[in-house]
Amino acid sequence: MADGDVLITPERKKIRREPTALTGLHTCIDAMIAADPQITIATIWERLADEHGAAIAYPTLRTYVTSPRATAKTPGSKVPASREVKGRHVACPSPAAMSLAVNAREADPRHFAHIYDRTCAVAREPQLYGSLIAPKDGEGIVIWPVQDPQQLDARRRGIGLPPLSEDLELYRRGAVMGPFMVPTPP
Repeated sequence: MADGDVLITPERKKIRREPTALTGLHTCIDAMIAADPQITIATIWERLADEHGAAIAYPTLRTYVTSPRATAKTPGSKVPASREVKGRHVACPSPAAMSLAVNAREADPRHFAHIYDRTCAVAREPQLYGSLIAPKDGEGIVIWPVQDPQQLDARRRGIGLPPLSEDLELYRRGAVMGPFMVPTPP
């Protein structure tokens, strides 16, 4: 190499590795979630230890269960696990897998609903939980279409949210929009 030449190194390969602690357990975990979408991560962790003698760290299991790879396999989800938006990959969490975190009290239902609905809106899909609401002229309004409105309150109840009418009533009574678009009394 002569003086003044610039050495350009090739870009490094990006390798994505699954945690080795879960080797051979992926199908068991996926089967548990498929059999009971409401199963908690703690229950999966205990069953893996009891039934398979697995000694894995809880955070490792939580990471796998909430990953797009695992949530894409969750049956019964009518919302695709991922979408392409303007050339970008937008991953939507699976309602069933994310409800595991809500049931285990690892996620606030309001935060989950808002993040999920916001991701749907970015992907130009109807929101699932009706959390994208705002005050306007003394009323509460839904600012993005809702998937299957007849089942909205049942879905909200399923993750621990009040019926949409209660949130809209709070706005009629003068509530302001708080964090995660939650109606907050004045």
